[in-house]
Amino acid sequence: MFSIVRRFLPVALMVALAVFMLHATARAASSTADDRCGAIELGTPPTSSDDAQARFTCFAAALPTCDPVSLIVSAHTADSIVTRTFLTEAGDRGCTIAETVERSQNGKSTTDSNLCTGVRREKDGIAFTGCGHDGDVVVPAVASAEAAAAFTKTRM
Repeated sequence: MFSIVRRFLPVALMVALAVFMLHATARAASSTADDRCGAIELGTPPTSSDDAQARFTCFAAALPTCDPVSLIVSAHTADSIVTRTFLTEAGDRGCTIAETVERSQNGKSTTDSNLCTGVRREKDGIAFTGCGHDGDVVVPAVASAEAAAAFTKTRM
């Protein structure tokens, strides 16, 4: 029994690696820079509300078919920078939204990754729900110093 396992284990591992590499290559080939919905700046200089709405529409339109897109949201205040990157990803359980949060404050930087449970359009922006420790993350359509300060505030 062990001789059969020992004989076929390397072959099985190589087949699994080949399948993984083909899947990763196909995923990378289907995802180009044109897939991006763009970036939103809540601090200075702010993104216009019309541009923000267009980026929200792009992201929301990709969800039903789980097209690979990203939305990058940054907020700068006097003492901190927060950048959140939201990505759509097709998986075994349907379309998921992955979030990467990069925080920099007073010379310290952290990076966290989360899966969000959903996304919904709101009258004044877009809300990503159930994103790790931060819970719901609301991105307002109207950028301002107040919006940037609220966006950079650590939630826990």
